[in-house]
Amino acid sequence: MASHAAILRALLLRPFGRFLPDGLIQGRRLASLIDAGLGVKDFQNCTIPFRCIACSDDGFNRRKIFRNGLLLPAILSSMSLPGILAPRPALEGEDCAYYDGGLVEKTPLISPIADHLRSGDKRKLLLIATHFSNEARRNPARGFIHRFVQSIYALEEALWAYQLKEARQRYRDQVTLLLLNPHIVEPTLFDFSRVDEHYLRAREDFKHKLRNGSLALTFGAD
Repeated sequence: MASHAAILRALLLRPFGRFLPDGLIQGRRLASLIDAGLGVKDFQNCTIPFRCIACSDDGFNRRKIFRNGLLLPAILSSMSLPGILAPRPALEGEDCAYYDGGLVEKTPLISPIADHLRSGDKRKLLLIATHFSNEARRNPARGFIHRFVQSIYALEEALWAYQLKEARQRYRDQVTLLLLNPHIVEPTLFDFSRVDEHYLRAREDFKHKLRNGSLALTFGAD
């Protein structure tokens, strides 16, 4: 694998001033594919309001919410997994790069609640959140990459549990929370051969749960 060869060369050449790469994947092709699939290029032209959450790569792990400007840099920032996908270069006016937002908020809960409260809207917020659990990933790790990613998953799940508890207890009077989790089994890391199958299954599962959620809200269940 080319990325493994690059890491090996960097390790061997480090005494001579060569450093390890920022990630196994530089992501240039991925960025081109995402850009080609975007119907609009900036936040302002999105038909439905859109936000991206990222984590600052400056040692402080700050939550960064992208809400204006170009879409592509924000999307790339929100999906850059440390050590796997190299962070995009900082743009003009930025003081650091950014990593996957899952490191600070795996499934957006606290951020949309905070936006709603800041708006001054007195109505109770209905927050529909899609959450993919890591239950299927809890198996013995094999190799460096698998162990590294498993560790990140474990940290994300611990943070998710804390944020879910806060959303349900602290904001109970301001928010009705509906979680959608299709419980899709992931066969292996980075296996994209079943993307269409998983997409269709998740879509049907979401439709079923939304119908049940609608009934629960109709009859006053929280």
